[in-house]
Amino acid sequence: MPYCIRVGYATFRRNWIVVFRAYPWSFFFSGLFSGLCSAALAFFSYYLLAYGQLDERFSRYAGTSDYLSYVILGGSILSFSIGILLGVSRGLITERREGTLESLLLAPTRRFPYFAGITLQWVVTCLGEAVLLLVCVTPFGLHLHHVNWSSLLLSFPIALIGLFGMSTVLGALMLATGDTYVSQNTLFAAMTFLCGFAFPVNYLPLPLQWLGAVLPVSGVVHLLRAALLNGESPAQLGPEMLFYLVLGLIYAVVGLTLMRRAERRALEGVF
Repeated sequence: MPYCIRVGYATFRRNWIVVFRAYPWSFFFSGLFSGLCSAALAFFSYYLLAYGQLDERFSRYAGTSDYLSYVILGGSILSFSIGILLGVSRGLITERREGTLESLLLAPTRRFPYFAGITLQWVVTCLGEAVLLLVCVTPFGLHLHHVNWSSLLLSFPIALIGLFGMSTVLGALMLATGDTYVSQNTLFAAMTFLCGFAFPVNYLPLPLQWLGAVLPVSGVVHLLRAALLNGESPAQLGPEMLFYLVLGLIYAVVGLTLMRRAERRALEGVF
């Protein structure tokens, strides 16, 4: 255990230094600007196009009649999720592009503490961005008056496990194919459409709802929105928490297994 902690901390510290020296503000401002634009679009669409009127089905599907809070919070969670997915999944392929992959694979370290260190670094970074984003978009109509802190404290680790699992699967695909642009943007477009960030998934055909439900990021948006916006208790969220915890662990095991094969494929491409 102390060995794993040392490896994770060393990875965390290295990546923290790299991010702040190589990419000091570009990612930060791009995420903040995207979130503000999404909030402004929801605000003007609601008041200028819909004239402040809401479909009765939306309130039934979403569990709330506060459209702006629903959409703005969903956009903030999307920005947080994409930040984690990008940071963690691009870990090994960045090592490959920078010429340090072979040295890393030869080092007497396991992959899990390495990825744990990367995940921790991006969680701290993206969480700070998300909190600032929520403060900035509050004037557009975000109201978080019913936060259930117990549900939030239980849901957040489950959300991180789900994002970690998806990141490892995506990272293995990137490393094996040598591509980041097509794979990551295809996934982000699919999950934005299928996982209910901007609208309840009940509007989608049933097969698409099933497809979205097997993505752990659906649990991220559902659990965090239920805790932050609807104030649902842990007892109400218990079955969903258990389902998305198991789903996230399955993705993590599959992703780490695939990562081993992707590493061998990447080395075969080098030599």
